[in-house]
Amino acid sequence: MKSARLPGSGEVTRLTVLSLLSSHPMHGYEIRQLITQRRINQWADIKPGSIYASLERFTREGLIEAIETSQTGKRPVRTVYRITGTGRVELQSLLREAWSRPRMTASLLDIALSFVDLLPKEKILILLEQRQAAIDILLLDAEDAQHRAKDQAPMSAFTEDLFEHQRRKLIFEREWASHLMERVRSGAYSSPAEKSRENQNLFQRSPAVVPENG
Repeated sequence: MKSARLPGSGEVTRLTVLSLLSSHPMHGYEIRQLITQRRINQWADIKPGSIYASLERFTREGLIEAIETSQTGKRPVRTVYRITGTGRVELQSLLREAWSRPRMTASLLDIALSFVDLLPKEKILILLEQRQAAIDILLLDAEDAQHRAKDQAPMSAFTEDLFEHQRRKLIFEREWASHLMERVRSGAYSSPAEKSRENQNLFQRSPAVVPENG
């Protein structure tokens, strides 16, 4: 069984673009609009401005092909693309991997944790509190977006689960921040020298014990 791995560069964009083109040919602006309308760019690592460069790359790879180029007035030239047989084979492979293989996502927080000694622990605690506050705002925004989507039209099952997946990830990130705060407070990330100073400060703050007269 294959192990989990990081998504390859542009793999999310590749799966999204090929999936959209599998329904019918379309031009880059239409693909960009659909990505924005479906809010794919909000929960996936897709930059709408990079779509055109991706289309050129996929054309060179033989995954898609240009079938029509037109221009209306002074508007930019629009090229219509369709998926090729090779592209459909690639799409099926990407779909099978997406459903079956877990992917580890790169996290800036994990990198920062690897260099935890570069900031004072007191500062890290403040920053983690700010992180939790930011997550709370994201949770409220996600709930608001979900309610607005429900008010606009009946929500499909897969859309409901996309919102739910996002909500659960945010809740986990908040819990993870709490875990890190507890670890920092316990001195788990302190160097031997720091632990020695912390113990000395704790000893100095402790009230003196006066022995009873026997």
